[in-house]
Amino acid sequence: MDFLLCVCVSDMDTHSPVAERGVCVTPERVVLSVPDKPRPLLSITPQGTIYEGESVTLTCRVPGPSTGWRYQWYKLVRYNTGLGYVLYNGRYDSLELLPDSVGGATGSYTLRPAALTNTGTYVCGAVRGTPGYDTQYSDVHSLEVKELFPRPTLSVDPPGPLWEGETVTLSCRTQAVPHRHGVQLQFTFTRDSETLRGGASWSHQVTLSVGKQHSGTYCCEARGGGLRKQSGPVDMSVSETRPKPLISVEPPWTQLFIGDPVTLSCGLGDPSAGWRYRWFKDSPEIPVSRRAALSAAGDRYTIRSASVSDQGQYRCRAERGNPSFGSELSDVLKLDVSELLSPATLTVRPNRAQHFAGQSLSLSCVVDGSSTGLWTVRRHVTRSGVQSVCEGAGGCEISPTTVSHSGLYWCESGSGAERSPAVNILVHSGYVILDGPVQPLTEGDSLTLTCVGKYYRNSPIKGAQFYKDGQEVTSSSGGQLTIGAVGQMDSGSYRCQRYSGEQSAEMWVTVRALISTVTLTVTPEAPVRTGVTLNFTCVAPVNKRPPPALNFSLLRDNITVSNSTVSSSTASGRRPQAQWSSLIENTERSHAGTYRCRVTGPTGLSSDGLELQVAVEVQRIPGLFGLGALSMLSASIAAVCVCAVPPQRCSSSPRGKSGGRAMRRVGDDEALH
Repeated sequence: MDFLLCVCVSDMDTHSPVAERGVCVTPERVVLSVPDKPRPLLSITPQGTIYEGESVTLTCRVPGPSTGWRYQWYKLVRYNTGLGYVLYNGRYDSLELLPDSVGGATGSYTLRPAALTNTGTYVCGAVRGTPGYDTQYSDVHSLEVKELFPRPTLSVDPPGPLWEGETVTLSCRTQAVPHRHGVQLQFTFTRDSETLRGGASWSHQVTLSVGKQHSGTYCCEARGGGLRKQSGPVDMSVSETRPKPLISVEPPWTQLFIGDPVTLSCGLGDPSAGWRYRWFKDSPEIPVSRRAALSAAGDRYTIRSASVSDQGQYRCRAERGNPSFGSELSDVLKLDVSELLSPATLTVRPNRAQHFAGQSLSLSCVVDGSSTGLWTVRRHVTRSGVQSVCEGAGGCEISPTTVSHSGLYWCESGSGAERSPAVNILVHSGYVILDGPVQPLTEGDSLTLTCVGKYYRNSPIKGAQFYKDGQEVTSSSGGQLTIGAVGQMDSGSYRCQRYSGEQSAEMWVTVRALISTVTLTVTPEAPVRTGVTLNFTCVAPVNKRPPPALNFSLLRDNITVSNSTVSSSTASGRRPQAQWSSLIENTERSHAGTYRCRVTGPTGLSSDGLELQVAVEVQRIPGLFGLGALSMLSASIAAVCVCAVPPQRCSSSPRGKSGGRAMRRVGDDEALH
């Protein structure tokens, strides 16, 4: 930039021509050049990746030989009208003066130690003289400070609440960046601001066997690379008494029918607290049995289809940790499984357990003449509880069906004292269902399962494959699986699959025993005289309505003495039963032996049936009132055995002299842990 300078010389100056009154007569031109403001140069060292804890130096230099500059450093921040600003990347950013940023002649500014908050964009400027003459701002330079290791988190395993005697592990979790070699972290744990015994350690974990004194607020600290970072606080509470789980059942029934599904729950607070659950039946030393209809998962124990053997007293215990820490046993939950037939039946139309979404189904209660009053269709949905669906004899219709209509349905009397067996209805959103029976079957019934496609007009899917308990049963060209006369071994989980791979949901088929107990008694009671008549009575309750005809045989030492076919009659308690009597007249010593009552059902059942043993033996009684000795018979039940074939898998139990009761089969089920 050029300036014109006019110099006037006084008339006292004899070396220059002057005009009167000080007016310039002979001007002289002097040109003074003033350059633009200098722009300083900013540099950052070291270059490359910078991690927190390291040192970073900003250097500012004004080019040229000039000296006497004072330097200032700025960080670009969001625009603020009270601060200076620069145009950067198309927007205006304000300049925030760094604290204590005026440097000496060296023009350097050091960040020590560098922190994550130092990440940003920087410029510098210089000023000298009084009043100050300042330079332009330097070009911008970006600085990124990366994290060396994140703030640690403190975890307690198992999570609280805790109990005395438990083994607890505190973990201080963080990790230095993998490629920062030579950085090792040390860890310190504190309780209520006091360092735990041992002080700093290279291990990020500490294990405690806790007592009441270990309650408090815990923190951990990680140190390395010149940094110290502390976790947030974690409260730990230690109780003196062991926890006691709460046992419950869904649906809220303890009186079950054969085939009813129920789920027992063992509640002990937070399900994520690392608890493992053990279930016991009838004794805290006897784990529950394992069979296909039972499953244990997490805090739940499910009986998919109740049988008489499921009757009993249930308890649970929670365990966790290594070594294992166990809770107290829960209270007893008693389940009773009734073999009586309900006066009510829930009918479903279409008559199947699985239904397609978007269609219709109707529900109604059919009640026999022995029961009166209003019956209600109810259902149970997990986490929603029991809900009323409809009331009255007319029933109700659900249309259109949705997946939310799936659940457990039953009929319940107005007083709530009676109900029907439950029916598990599934509404499937897919394109394949398994059409099968809604109600439990009884030994000897026929079973037909049909693989149905949604867009096949409910016709069987030809070539469908059927599976039972995960194993392929058969491939049927007609899309159906038929069993002419089912046995209890046919109980299980079934599904079907079409050739394209689409498959139905699983459906549980329950087959209950036609005859579960047999009772054999003999009169008169022992001792009896020779020559009298023995009356053997065999009673077999039947789990089917209408009951079928049954074949009875009386055997002595495995040789048939007599037999007959008897039709069942309905006894009190709404349970059909068959009763048959056989007489042995004019008893002799040759009639002594072991007697059995064998009962067999329709074709398809085992020909061996169910058995009960009665021992008859001769006793001599001393003469009375001068009479000679009399030969008399003593009738006693030697053993009672109720079982499915083969008989040798039964347990026998000695009995007293009169009467007898059925003893259940001793199973060979494995323990379920």
